[in-house]
Amino acid sequence: MRKTTFFALLAFGLLTIPKANSQAPTIVDKSEMSIISVNHSGDDKGFFCFTKYKNGKAEGSDNEIQFSIYDENFSLVKSFSLPLGDTYDNITEVVEINDDGTKSYNPVTRGIFNNEFNYILPSTENVGSQYNLIKGFKVFNTEGVEITSITLPEGYYQNQYVNQIQYVSINGTQYIMVGNCSRPNDTSDNNYYTIVYRLDALTRATQIALLENTRISPRTPRQGETVTVSLNDDIKSKGCVVNVVASDGRTMIQRNLPAGETTFSFNTAGFPQGMYVVTTAGKKGKTEAAKIIVR
Repeated sequence: MRKTTFFALLAFGLLTIPKANSQAPTIVDKSEMSIISVNHSGDDKGFFCFTKYKNGKAEGSDNEIQFSIYDENFSLVKSFSLPLGDTYDNITEVVEINDDGTKSYNPVTRGIFNNEFNYILPSTENVGSQYNLIKGFKVFNTEGVEITSITLPEGYYQNQYVNQIQYVSINGTQYIMVGNCSRPNDTSDNNYYTIVYRLDALTRATQIALLENTRISPRTPRQGETVTVSLNDDIKSKGCVVNVVASDGRTMIQRNLPAGETTFSFNTAGFPQGMYVVTTAGKKGKTEAAKIIVR
């Protein structure tokens, strides 16, 4: 287009030049940001969640953590505060395992326990150690009303400095996993456990699905990924039989391991998505069972 034609069209309003976005940016006070997932609530909405401490730091008995939740247009949809009391950053972090294997870390959830915004606090107990241990978790809405709770099995605790749970959804079934759990009086080498709960789709009540005594990594493998089972001292000293069984009863893998074998690995290629039971049956009669979730 020649310059004279260009300016003529511009003068008569027949040609416009796109303007840069003049909308003023949203300025958020010094905060930590996370994304509240779009995958759980059913309305395909995601949210920005900003958190900050009233005093600018986590310590202080009169301190509180302040939440500001914005929609995709950065309109404020919810704000609330949570007193911290004498504890250090006591809100439980929720690690959501996404469909593509990535993870998001959120202090606030939506659509996991209900369609409200929720936060989780640990229930702690001092069992004679130098710090408190977590014996369970309580789920609250933004009004501070408890909506459900997760209680660890008797004698199992999570270190308060971990204070984290994982969430994953497989074929519409939702699971909560509490890792890095231990028993204070357990002196064996295999003294860390992951406890898995299944979330009831109707009531959102938590039901225990698994207490994992056999160390397995990863516990939520993708199809085609290699899984390693680490045997405890009692089983590996005598030998065992390892079985991997699908939820429909099919035996996917069966292996006889001789005495002294410390680990066993298998690949999940050809495994349909879902839950599988891994059993290690010792030759002296001791059997342990754990579960994996193939994504």
